[in-house]
Amino acid sequence: MFKKSKMRIFTFSMAGILAFTPVVLNTSNVHADDGESIEDVEQKKKENEAKINEAKGKLKDLEKEKDNVSSLIKDLDTEITGYQEKISDLNIRKNELQTEISLAEIKIQNALYEEQLQYDNMKTRIQYAYENDDVAYIDALMHIEDYKNMLNNAEYTSQISTYDQIQLNRLSQIRDTVNTHQVFLEGKLKEVESIKQEATNEQDALQVMLDGKRELLGEYDAHINLTADEIAELEAQTEAFDAQILEMTQAAAAAEEARRQAEAQRREEERQRREEEARREVEDASPGDADSDSDDSYYDEPEPTYYTGGALQWPMPSSDYISSYFGGRSAPTAGASTYHQAIDIGCDSGSAVVSAEAGTVTSVGYNEARGYYIVVYHGNNLSTLYQHLSGYAVGNGEYVSRGQVIAYSGETGYCSGPHLHFEVIVGDERVDPLLYLR
Repeated sequence: MFKKSKMRIFTFSMAGILAFTPVVLNTSNVHADDGESIEDVEQKKKENEAKINEAKGKLKDLEKEKDNVSSLIKDLDTEITGYQEKISDLNIRKNELQTEISLAEIKIQNALYEEQLQYDNMKTRIQYAYENDDVAYIDALMHIEDYKNMLNNAEYTSQISTYDQIQLNRLSQIRDTVNTHQVFLEGKLKEVESIKQEATNEQDALQVMLDGKRELLGEYDAHINLTADEIAELEAQTEAFDAQILEMTQAAAAAEEARRQAEAQRREEERQRREEEARREVEDASPGDADSDSDDSYYDEPEPTYYTGGALQWPMPSSDYISSYFGGRSAPTAGASTYHQAIDIGCDSGSAVVSAEAGTVTSVGYNEARGYYIVVYHGNNLSTLYQHLSGYAVGNGEYVSRGQVIAYSGETGYCSGPHLHFEVIVGDERVDPLLYLR
């Protein structure tokens, strides 16, 4: 018989999916506003990636819920299959009952036919008795109100022939058969109607479950598709942010390159100006050491009284490695001298360079051989020279104290690698720096 379906499962699942709230996106233009920095765009990208992760989490939950519902639907399909088999069995039973009813109707028709035949025979017997003046027999037949009562009445029975008694018994049996088949037919008709109603109810329940299944899957598919579209849109925004960051980075690099070139040009112009000033000073002063490997006329400055003797401070705090000593040598690179008038201290590029003694910066410049360089005058005709620098920490004319950072090492000019070229100049003569450092 009909059982209650698992509609509570369907209702629970629908409530779960309708409670889902999709990720709300901000689909505004991802281009940077005026004045927006790379950091601002990277923050937007980070927030966008957080939305992607959230949406992917929602999508994962939806797919898990859909899998759960699919499992429930599988159970419903099994039950539906059972209903379909039950309906098929009911239809078979209905057909069987209809066949039985048809047979019962045939039996009823036969019984009615037999009854009519017996009736016709009785009329023949009555006619015969009448024609033969059998008054007692006719009187017995005329007083029959109920054939069954007549057969039980000895008074009538004694007046009816044996043949007629047999015929009357048959008539009574036929009438009983007719009544029995009528009752049977009515019962079978009610049973068929009940089965038909039950089958209809089960068919309706089946349709409800089928409709619910389609609706539930449709809801999940719609939400899954919506979330997938949102993820695709967010990922497109992330790609746009990446492109924007790249564009801004390239623009910043181009601006930095332009600034660097402008700074290099400024330094070159400053170098040329200082060299011109040094040339003029040389023309106005007495000639210096003609054997020097560079023009040192710009070392001539008024003599303050800073240096009073004693060891100078080591100019490279991060390294004490001497890669080339004062005196004769093989040229380490093209353009370098074979008589080294300094010491080279090996170090990493960008290492801090400190002043060996207190003094005044008398020259900050650049030339092809020295690269970037600084000259500090310490008084008493003593100067120190620092070259192959990568940058300055002080400017021309500044007073510096002993051990103060004045520049940073590099590999500009004629050199084979990053190091500090350190010279000690007394008057116009370059001397071995180690004599003053030890």
